[in-house]
Amino acid sequence: RAHYQDERVETGAAGEVSDFNATIERKPDKGVITMKLDFHVPGRKARNEIDGRVHGKTGDIEVRFHLERLPLAPYAAVLPKSIAVHSGSAILDTNVTVRYNALDRKVELEGKTDIVQLDILLPPVSRHVISGLDVTAGGRVELDLKRQRLVVDEGELSAGKVHMLIDGSIT
Repeated sequence: RAHYQDERVETGAAGEVSDFNATIERKPDKGVITMKLDFHVPGRKARNEIDGRVHGKTGDIEVRFHLERLPLAPYAAVLPKSIAVHSGSAILDTNVTVRYNALDRKVELEGKTDIVQLDILLPPVSRHVISGLDVTAGGRVELDLKRQRLVVDEGELSAGKVHMLIDGSIT
């Protein structure tokens, strides 16, 4: 069980992650380090897993996130100040894979996530705080660091009643 304190966490919000298992394994013959973390949060038996591998010889990295429910309040300190979270704020139903190809210097992000009950202050969008916002995002994003190019393929973003389909690239 890991406990932590954060002055921005609401009174009564969980400040711990419990019932977790972490495994890190090094396979010298293959030059690979693998890690797996699975955990629950207090009061829920949601299955949350993070697993990945680092190839020591190539520098390639792959990390997969499977989150059924992860409250955001305990992590408020690391979120941008424009995003306010409370006890109902959470990441739900997330299956995302992040890959880094060291030789090609490409980062790829693929999957889908739902985030619920965010309060956001974005002055370019609204002068008022947007409260209780639910956001769904999915698709595939590739960042080519060599060519300084970002490609979004089959991107979908829903925020409240706004739904966008995103496809394209920018250099």
